[in-house]
Amino acid sequence: MREACYRDAARFLGAKTAEDREKLMPVILEAEPHVLRAANPRHILLKAPVRVEEGQFFLAELDPLPSCDLCRLFEGADQAVAVAITLGADMDSCIRRQLLVNPGLGAAIGALASAYVDDLLDQLMAEEEKRWQEEGLSLSPRFSPGYGDVPLSWQKPFTALLHTERIGIRLTQQCLMIPEKSITALTAVRKR
Repeated sequence: MREACYRDAARFLGAKTAEDREKLMPVILEAEPHVLRAANPRHILLKAPVRVEEGQFFLAELDPLPSCDLCRLFEGADQAVAVAITLGADMDSCIRRQLLVNPGLGAAIGALASAYVDDLLDQLMAEEEKRWQEEGLSLSPRFSPGYGDVPLSWQKPFTALLHTERIGIRLTQQCLMIPEKSITALTAVRKR
């Protein structure tokens, strides 16, 4: 696991200083083999057309979404990369089990799993960026439903577009993802 995962896990556990991080490192390192054993990373990438029109964001065949944030991010772009990634259901089970037996370790596993899935997505998008650079294009920072002015409820049509059920992701009635250690995101493809 990369160093950034340890640092982020410590931050998720409340570390504010380097000293705080050092104190948490033993339990984070104890959590690492649990995370690596339980993780079953899977992802979906989808290239889709986009357009921005009068404050409305259009992605593929989805209904328009009023969003200043997405309109700003996608200004001048005509395509997007949509992505979903998950560590799988076994990770959720591992965390729940450890929270019952050893709450401190369970919390560390949860924090490290969050950092790990985020890092895997960063690595995936870095590989994708290299591919697009060969075509003279670049990717914007990623943006997820539930951030800025994009409601979490947009997760429903977005995950349907991606067919996330193929990698085991489904939504609760509140549009939260199960498995919990899952991320969906969207990035603009632009000329460099």
